[in-house]
Amino acid sequence: KKGGAGEQGFDPVMLFGVGLCSASTLAMACLGNCQELVFRKYGKHYDEVLLYMHAAGLPLYLIDYSTLKEHMSFWLSPDA
Repeated sequence: KKGGAGEQGFDPVMLFGVGLCSASTLAMACLGNCQELVFRKYGKHYDEVLLYMHAAGLPLYLIDYSTLKEHMSFWLSPDA
């Protein structure tokens, strides 16, 4: 049995997860610093920042377009 509470050893999946969380934290810190610099230079326009933050992520949904299409057709069908 792998992954017991008392088991010691190298787990590459856990190492990958910790690395992913660390990289995400570092990226968020860098983005926060960049946002602060931009706000200092151009002023605080929260509505514009909110629009760009949400619009920039929309192309990522195209990766899984077929599944989204299936779900939308199911949600919009009258017998659902």
